[in-house]
Amino acid sequence: PKLFVAADRSAPFRDVPLPVLDRQGPERPRFSIETLAEGRDGDLWIGSVAGVLRRLKDGRTLRVAVRPTAPDDDRIKHVAVDDQGRLWITHWGLAHRPGIHFGLYVFMPHPADQAELDVRTPLHPRASSVRGSEPVSLPNRPGAAVYLTAGSPIGDARVFGVVPTDDGAWLMTINGLRRLRGTRVEHFDAPHGI
Repeated sequence: PKLFVAADRSAPFRDVPLPVLDRQGPERPRFSIETLAEGRDGDLWIGSVAGVLRRLKDGRTLRVAVRPTAPDDDRIKHVAVDDQGRLWITHWGLAHRPGIHFGLYVFMPHPADQAELDVRTPLHPRASSVRGSEPVSLPNRPGAAVYLTAGSPIGDARVFGVVPTDDGAWLMTINGLRRLRGTRVEHFDAPHGI
């Protein structure tokens, strides 16, 4: 498979070969890209059925694993990059597998010259989980990550998309909007009006 991207807004499009994971089957495409985001440094973040891929400007493509299990558990629905360079990842996993949840990772990647550090350890074991009404502390150092899922302040584990803001993000969930502002989460759903 190839992805057509432009190095900058005025440049012509060019072919970018992507790694093909052997994932054939009647219900599973060989390689399916679900979402894209461009980082502040120009790297391309690719959300796929096989996890998060980071396409570096030097042409290398690295896989950032979300969970330490099989690649099938790394289904990414949305990626976004905020002004601080944090990557917001909505992870859906496979609902029919026990222990695989829907959730949101917020991850501060390493700079491109240290990008290999991000592929050594999956996000899940290194991410700190936020539970109950704990304040949400967003990562601010390379390699740090936080995980929000059921039982966390977002109150809903199915996050469809993220729109980063200056002080957090808007979260699109199955039960309405959530606004992560600083360390607090506000809920906007049908009973409260949107």
